[in-house]
Amino acid sequence: MRRAIVVIALAVVLAPAAALAKQPRLVIMRHGESTANKAGRFAGWRNVRLTKKGRAQAARAGRGLRGIRFERAYSSSLDRAASTLRLALESAGQADTPRVKAKALDERRYGVLEGQLRTAAEKRYGAERLRRWRLSWSEGPPGGESLAEVSGRAASFLDREVMADLASGKNVLIASHKHTIRALVGHLEGLSPSEIEKLDVDNADPIVYRLGRDGKLRREKPPRRRR
Repeated sequence: MRRAIVVIALAVVLAPAAALAKQPRLVIMRHGESTANKAGRFAGWRNVRLTKKGRAQAARAGRGLRGIRFERAYSSSLDRAASTLRLALESAGQADTPRVKAKALDERRYGVLEGQLRTAAEKRYGAERLRRWRLSWSEGPPGGESLAEVSGRAASFLDREVMADLASGKNVLIASHKHTIRALVGHLEGLSPSEIEKLDVDNADPIVYRLGRDGKLRREKPPRRRR
């Protein structure tokens, strides 16, 4: 899991002096509240929309990011993330920022859990089994993805596309999903599976990294950890 060294080394190799002097930022945020979040359902790859509260959260996050001029922005292919990205950029006064949808940033596939109420799933499968399916690194629900599998696709995209943007001096905004962001944070910071298990990610709460003059990505605002 100690992959952060690889990411940092890539940034050092690719980043010219001008880009390092600019110290570009990478901002990663979860989508605003969705209809599935509000109902307490597992969404996964289901294409649910934002609630009124979720749209307001996205706009508020964008207003808080007005001090950063984004040259590139990415979201998952799912509506709740793409809408969050659009609303955030509009509120930041940056609706013209190029936006790209990437399936690599989609939420984890939840398999048998998709569409189920959390309360019903807990009664059916048991609280401990459900906790392992949701939070553990190597175990996922039947027909779904483990967090390790999510990390494989999301981290590869980050290393290939996003790090190249940062190395050229671009500020980048990403709107994605809870478990995808847990995987990305673990990858960027070289966290162990047990450390990743403790990570929590709130709706529309940006996590900010800066590419320093030494070519290292450092977190400016930490993700929340479970108590």
